[in-house]
Amino acid sequence: MIKETSADKLEMQFSEFTTENIAAFKENAAAASALTLELAVLREQHRDPSRQPWWEEKGGNPNLDLIEKYRPLAEELDKVMQKQFFLLPEVLQKEIQEHLVISQLLGDWDPINPFYKNMGVVEDEWGELHIMRLDFGSCLDVGFRGQAKEHGYHMAVNQRPAVFPELKHIFKEENAPFSEVLPKLGEAFDNLPYADYAKSISGNPEWAEFTRLKIAYRCVLLRQADKNIIADIIRRNLIDEPGSIAGLKTKESLIDVMNARIEALILQCGGLEKIDEFERNHQDVANSIRESVLSALQDHGQSFG
Repeated sequence: MIKETSADKLEMQFSEFTTENIAAFKENAAAASALTLELAVLREQHRDPSRQPWWEEKGGNPNLDLIEKYRPLAEELDKVMQKQFFLLPEVLQKEIQEHLVISQLLGDWDPINPFYKNMGVVEDEWGELHIMRLDFGSCLDVGFRGQAKEHGYHMAVNQRPAVFPELKHIFKEENAPFSEVLPKLGEAFDNLPYADYAKSISGNPEWAEFTRLKIAYRCVLLRQADKNIIADIIRRNLIDEPGSIAGLKTKESLIDVMNARIEALILQCGGLEKIDEFERNHQDVANSIRESVLSALQDHGQSFG
């Protein structure tokens, strides 16, 4: 997103990416790259191995001089990056919304952050551009730095230093636990510590219903293929040692929560009848999703997940 050469690749793949889009994307990329470098230099100048974190003075007080220099640059980067995401072709913006909905379903706290990492545009082996999401370490009942979400709430809130721009959408403590309670996926982002950043790149709210249906359809297909697949993935891949990390749920509790969240997603979509209607009315999309699910099941076999 901060490479000017990405504009040329977008032009090659998307006919709607106009000359004006190219110029604006390159201008934003150059500005974002310069701001990112300035911010990195400031962070490095204030790193001190004898104390942590980098944004504080000794004794834990905010570094007022750093705040004065850092925050305006960070605010400007936010503005530039939001403009950059809005320039992406619609199909990529819709992919971003899908990634955000999946993150919400999985309880992922970190799909996008103040450094604009973890989500971006990548080129696949055939040269086509897609959105990719990295780092799912803060999913399910795990919060930041390996703490359970309930225990990690205050870290999630308090770790945001004064040097960063102030958030408009406050992360509420009642939204921290990983439970069957879901926000309106694709529309409400108050269950994310970085709600402002997610909201700013979430695309058109009018797409959200269709996005939810696509994710719900995928979940239904997975269950049809193997009703125990989600339970098997959790049992096979997660640690379940009592007392290993305070507050973490057992595997069986996580299985119950994930199943409940999927049921809540299906209800948000209007129920199984609406999902069947989606399949009938959008056969090309449904077939593509079905092929993707079956391919993943076949390729990964018992290691799927």
